[in-house]
Amino acid sequence: NTKRVSPKGRVPTIPSVPMSGKEVTNILQQLNGKGCKLGPGGNIEGFEYYSGPSDPTVQLQVYNEQDYSVQEIVDVVVEIPGILHNNEIIIANHRDSWTVGGAGDPNSGSSILLEIARGISELRAKGWKPLRTIKLISWDGEEPAMLGSTEYGEDHASDITKKTLAYFNLDTAISGSQFHCEANPLLKDVLIRAAKYTTFKGLSDLTLYDHWGDTTNLTLEVLGSGTDFAVFQNHLGVPSGNFKFVSNGTKDAVYQYHTNYDSYTWMEKFIDPYYQLHQTMAIFTGLSAIMLSENELINFGTHGYMSEIWGYYQKWHALIIDKFGEDAEVRALANTLWDTIKLLTFDRSIAFDANTAILRRETVRDYPWWQLYKKVAIFKKLRAVNSKLKKLDRLFVTEDGLQDRSWMKHSIYGPDKFTGYTGDVLPGLHEALIFENRVETLKWLNILLEQFGNVVSLLSL
Repeated sequence: NTKRVSPKGRVPTIPSVPMSGKEVTNILQQLNGKGCKLGPGGNIEGFEYYSGPSDPTVQLQVYNEQDYSVQEIVDVVVEIPGILHNNEIIIANHRDSWTVGGAGDPNSGSSILLEIARGISELRAKGWKPLRTIKLISWDGEEPAMLGSTEYGEDHASDITKKTLAYFNLDTAISGSQFHCEANPLLKDVLIRAAKYTTFKGLSDLTLYDHWGDTTNLTLEVLGSGTDFAVFQNHLGVPSGNFKFVSNGTKDAVYQYHTNYDSYTWMEKFIDPYYQLHQTMAIFTGLSAIMLSENELINFGTHGYMSEIWGYYQKWHALIIDKFGEDAEVRALANTLWDTIKLLTFDRSIAFDANTAILRRETVRDYPWWQLYKKVAIFKKLRAVNSKLKKLDRLFVTEDGLQDRSWMKHSIYGPDKFTGYTGDVLPGLHEALIFENRVETLKWLNILLEQFGNVVSLLSL
């Protein structure tokens, strides 16, 4: 609901210009011996780290030339229709860049998206049609404020809520050599399976699963924000994943984020000379989407999801006891929520996943024609379980959203209030505890009790 107004006069007028050490040296040398010495110094050669000012005869003029105008943005949406029209998987990345090059951000992800499109088009040429619809989307206007994806999500909220099983994001897909996966744990099983079938950098004896296990022990990081999955996971409750290769912190070249040094020369010389990491990511993301599309039973695992929530709630429960231990009402609600999440983690989700595993085997089993009644019974169970799995994450969407951030409506995942990019688990409750706000704490305990009560009912056999 943001008004479409010109940004002219509404943006900061003090320019901020990233510069290399080589470029800035000649400027900084003019300050040597002038003003106050600044601590121990740094690593700019020829600069002695003085505050200045320089001699009056030395002048530096900086111009910030901008053409402010209202521009139309365009999302490009490609749909590969599936047999089941009421289910879809979305793979997407933005294509707008702050800089001239943008080889890592966003063009590594955009090139991977195009490679996935090429692979799917070859499958289509052989007569293949996905069971569930697959959409490939190129977002516009991500850098200013995730505009393209947010507008799309808001405009198509009803359809997305009814149809979309998962959203896969490829923003800044390649900026280093270490695989990094942020994802809703509902997706963990299918992502791990896809990684096992993905060759790492084209090596026949090494898979992405091996690399992922060796570097981070198959860790799924918590989704935060700052990129296009936000409207799907944090606003609409669509299980999302954000895949990338990032710096390993030791051997990889420094990534010059949001500067003109994010160039093809940098990418080809230092990070991915033969585009093998790009190929690896294209295979992994494409396979993940196809595996999710082609399984008659949606390949979601509820136990991993409940286990992650349980781990975080144990920490927040300790905070509740520390801050409101003498408050009988708060303590009673917190303990009831403890019992509910524990029941889901160690009972209901395990039993539900075990039964879905049995149903998955029954679904692919063949029966003679005179036992058609068995296939009908399996089909009915399949529809019921798929409906539950699609609905699960939607149950955590709240009407009012987070305190001071009403657009962020998911009660399990949200961006950390103080950093924005990193993720928080049970953010509404966590923030209430940080500020020691009793009213907000009670509010979120009641919200979560109702939501997890609904999940208990949903996962009942």
